[in-house]
Amino acid sequence: MRAYLCAFRPAGESGRTQAKRRQIYAAFLEHLGAAADQALSALGGEACRSFFEERAQSMAPTTLRAYRAYLNKAFNAAVERGLLRVSPMQGVPQPSRLPVCAGEGAEAEKNFTEQEVARMLKEFPPAYRALVALRVHAGLGITECQNLRRSQLNTAAGLLLIKNHDYRGGFIAHALPPFLVGLLEDMASPEDEFLLQELHGIHTCHVSRKFTALCRQYGLIPPNPTRRMPGGGRRNERSFLSLRVAE
Repeated sequence: MRAYLCAFRPAGESGRTQAKRRQIYAAFLEHLGAAADQALSALGGEACRSFFEERAQSMAPTTLRAYRAYLNKAFNAAVERGLLRVSPMQGVPQPSRLPVCAGEGAEAEKNFTEQEVARMLKEFPPAYRALVALRVHAGLGITECQNLRRSQLNTAAGLLLIKNHDYRGGFIAHALPPFLVGLLEDMASPEDEFLLQELHGIHTCHVSRKFTALCRQYGLIPPNPTRRMPGGGRRNERSFLSLRVAE
């Protein structure tokens, strides 16, 4: 299994895509442990499901979909070559837009009314208001928000295009409330590449203490955001709870 994934090289990939694919495969092999050195045909669907269930505790849904797409590509190719009868990814559910990634003792999902969101945002520093609003209305993690480009925002239609590797067009459109579209427009000048230019590239450990304190106050992050996660990762920007605005 390890030999197959390490040797798998889809044609036409860019260097960046190759690096991302290797990173995902390495994480999957690490999850399998000693089973990674067994025959490819020994891989069952349960191992794939447990991998995604574990990652759902610390990753945003967009990232999970990318992981799913890369593994699907490898195992579908193995089926086409006759190395597998069926893909072990069959039966692995598509990651939902809002993952369950609550900390210990915290609720798995938190609902806010429009009025509560407006009141909450007034307390956050101006530089972070769009960040929180995007999390609530579009289900994005901090890193995803930081990397949003101006080209992904259609101000006329009030839509935000989010990359999705499993979607035929490559993007999924999220409808944003007018106040959030205006907020994003105000935060970035036309010459900026990124929507949240001031926050782009800032490591999550370096966000302001006031921002972190307010996130904890409103239940946006678990009580212990830097607790070690299975597989050696840390619970950091992906620790936002699953949020949605109550209808």
